[in-house]
Amino acid sequence: MSLSEIQADMQKIGKKIFVTLLTVGAFSVGKAQMRIDSVLNNYSTNFQPERLYFQLDKPAYTPGDTIWFKGYILAGINPSNISKNLYVDFSDVKGNVLAHQVYPIIVGGSGGQFTVPDSIAGNAVHMRGYTVWMKNFDTSYFFNKDIRIVKRATKNTVKSVPTIKPVINFFPEGGNLIAGINTSVAFKANDQYGVPLKVTGTIFDSKNQKITEFKSVHDGMGQFNLFPNENETYTAKCKVGDAEITQTLPKVQSSGVTLQLKAIGNDKEAFQISRTANVPEEQKQLHILATIQQQPVYLANISLQEKQVLGGSIDFTNFPASIMQVTVFDKNWQPLSERICFVPNMKDAVLEPEFGFLKLGLGKRANNELVLRMPQGNVSNMSVAVTDASLGKDSSDNILTHFLITGDLHGMVYHPEYYFSDTTKEVRNNLDLVMLTHGWRRYDWDKITKAQYPTIQFPADTSYITLSGKIFGATPDQLRTAGDLLILSKPTAKGDNAGMQTYMLPIKPDGTFNDPKALFFDSMSVSYQFAQKRNLSDRVSIRFMNNRLVSPLKINPDPLSLEYLKVSDTTGNALLNFLMAEEERLEALKKTTNLEAVAVKTRAKSPLQVMDEKYTSGMFSGGSGTSFDLVNDMTAASSMNILQYLQGRVAGLQINNPMSPSPSLQWRGGTPQVYLNEMPVDIQTIINMPVTDMAYVKTMPPPFMGGFGGGSGGAIAIYTKKGDERSANDVNTSKSLPHQLIAGYSPMKQFYVPNYDRIDENQDKPDLRSTLYWVPTILTDANNREFHLSFFNNDITKSFRVILEGVDADGRFIHVEKLVE
Repeated sequence: MSLSEIQADMQKIGKKIFVTLLTVGAFSVGKAQMRIDSVLNNYSTNFQPERLYFQLDKPAYTPGDTIWFKGYILAGINPSNISKNLYVDFSDVKGNVLAHQVYPIIVGGSGGQFTVPDSIAGNAVHMRGYTVWMKNFDTSYFFNKDIRIVKRATKNTVKSVPTIKPVINFFPEGGNLIAGINTSVAFKANDQYGVPLKVTGTIFDSKNQKITEFKSVHDGMGQFNLFPNENETYTAKCKVGDAEITQTLPKVQSSGVTLQLKAIGNDKEAFQISRTANVPEEQKQLHILATIQQQPVYLANISLQEKQVLGGSIDFTNFPASIMQVTVFDKNWQPLSERICFVPNMKDAVLEPEFGFLKLGLGKRANNELVLRMPQGNVSNMSVAVTDASLGKDSSDNILTHFLITGDLHGMVYHPEYYFSDTTKEVRNNLDLVMLTHGWRRYDWDKITKAQYPTIQFPADTSYITLSGKIFGATPDQLRTAGDLLILSKPTAKGDNAGMQTYMLPIKPDGTFNDPKALFFDSMSVSYQFAQKRNLSDRVSIRFMNNRLVSPLKINPDPLSLEYLKVSDTTGNALLNFLMAEEERLEALKKTTNLEAVAVKTRAKSPLQVMDEKYTSGMFSGGSGTSFDLVNDMTAASSMNILQYLQGRVAGLQINNPMSPSPSLQWRGGTPQVYLNEMPVDIQTIINMPVTDMAYVKTMPPPFMGGFGGGSGGAIAIYTKKGDERSANDVNTSKSLPHQLIAGYSPMKQFYVPNYDRIDENQDKPDLRSTLYWVPTILTDANNREFHLSFFNNDITKSFRVILEGVDADGRFIHVEKLVE
């Protein structure tokens, strides 16, 4: 994607939010506002940060467990089209990097997995997610999460109870206490981990006279009014939890301007701007600006030349649900007062699909079938997790709370899901306390008003990671006469000669080369030489995959966050300890069994399984679908083309006019994507290829998200004869060439789902899965609106929790949770 395409996508985001500038009463819109409006629009068009959230399959894990995750990436309020690659790092409690992974972003999302080492140190692993583009902005935009690791509990285990250290902070509305202006002061009391504590207290002046009393009303938060006097100091004497605390309030300013906000019904935010009599002239001509995700939504001039107080309101009927930042500036655009509030337009923020059970069973290994039906035919990207209900759930965040509240605030918001539990006035007032007591990402107004834009040090990776690199140590003349670069490659996960492919890549004058269609998962061994100057490869060096970020050396952990995991919700620990103990018992039982009396039977892999392992990679491997071994199928050679061969062999796949110059494909109302060696190609490419050149064909029903270039209509993957079908001379030649081991995308494994409706060797094994089902990618569009998801219960689960999350193309969030018991 070019820079102009990125800008076009960002402009669409901006247009969706932008609201016409307003003129109300004493307010007027002037040229100065249009200048800052233009600057902010430039920010949102060219410098829009990306935001990231991950759904995990469960809230806690044990050593050896696999953490399954799905990331969702937004830019502004829409799925991001900026970045194509998602990076995920895992580290231990000492900051040692355990894994540095990269996955392709498709339709605003990407999924992967990480296996917790058996020898993991400490009680947590840290997960960090980001894109290259996000590195240009504050690191607080990165996704960071400490994941609890439960280790085998013993009878001698002694749990230390940490000493609670209470904290209370006071937040004058608008930012300052100003002499002579009645101000609402919010407060928040919590322990060192951010867990709220109840608080009661009294405010005293410097003469120890009682001014007012206060107490928390929700999760350690509350507010009181204070009319501060000049040169006065105010002190709070309060009881926070079980501790007595005395704390001085912020210093009283002798003059200034302040802003107050208050919700009016469900569609307006009233504001009041007040100034003291002694402010300088530049603070009597003011500007008020409201923004959402860096986009201006309200902008006006305000004159307080004759008055000291002026009120008005902002109609947010057409605004998206989000945090809105309101700032008051002086005449010269210096910020004076600032406040955030929440725009509660949830109707347009949430998409509610039909989601329920067509078949339900809570017995041992019972079959269950979920049905998902979208109300509209729009494009959406979702993931679903089914876990044993005894594990509990992650109360720190979900896709809705993260993108609408917590992702834009500093500090921990305790149980954020509560703020979307109801639409009552009480819940909305409590959410406003969160807005008053949590920091937010401020603009650097000094730079903005001077039209100083950020320096982009990390250009967005607008293309997928491909087979690419740069040649070093060659002169321009050598590069010009060397000819194409010949590369022989094979995946390291396959056999010695399996999956061998050949590439001829042109070399640019700067020494770079790239095949935009050559994407691969896991690692690959490459040998190379120059077509015209074969000896040149011994005199130069080649650095492959320059566009892949290298792994960080260390990720410094947050000690408080790690400590909090020990005292946070441990609902699932009992189940995980039971499962570990049961696995230990079964392992011990195996060691004491008389192996001579046991007939060990293994089932040989079928020829199709062998072919699948030999040719496929990433999300093309395993899974459901229909496969064809063309090497051992005598009828394949008699087919005029591959479409004629497939016609009538795949249920639901319609192939019209396979012998014509313009054949067509249809599968469940959509058009399947055709892949050649896992690279997307058009249908003309494959109808002219001899079937005798093909070794393996695999068809995947819609939707399929394993490859690039589409897949909602299913996929047909064709693999040409490679590897051991090549001559021995070709293979031996590659071994004498310079070679390197290079890394592509991280492997994407498939979640194992047993099928107890058929007989196999796994049926006699105990089933102790705590995650019963995980599907990272469910794509819907106009032709694919209904999905049936089938899974089996384990041996012990009596109730389970289903969580569906996702986002659609319009930025509406999907969050459905069902507890089945």
